[in-house]
Amino acid sequence: MNKRSLGALIALNIVLLAGLLIVTLTPQTAQAQRRGRSHYTMISGRTNQKSSYDIVYLINVDTAQLAALMYEEPNDRFVRVGRYDFSGDLQGRTGGR
Repeated sequence: MNKRSLGALIALNIVLLAGLLIVTLTPQTAQAQRRGRSHYTMISGRTNQKSSYDIVYLINVDTAQLAALMYEEPNDRFVRVGRYDFSGDLQGRTGGR
């Protein structure tokens, strides 16, 4: 290997290292979601009509919405039973019990 090709390889390595440093050290723009994480409460229960099915109530505390999911054990799946929006019920209330 002659001196000229060795110098070219060293120069190429310096250019590649500079490119790597530029890509690595430049700040990236945030790829955040528009909304933050919500707070959920989960309550389990059983149905009165169908004794073999369990129900899970999911309450989104931030948006005041409730979703009821029924677990069908024979089919091994959740089925949405219904949903309810509490925001209308909570308007005008200023905390307390």
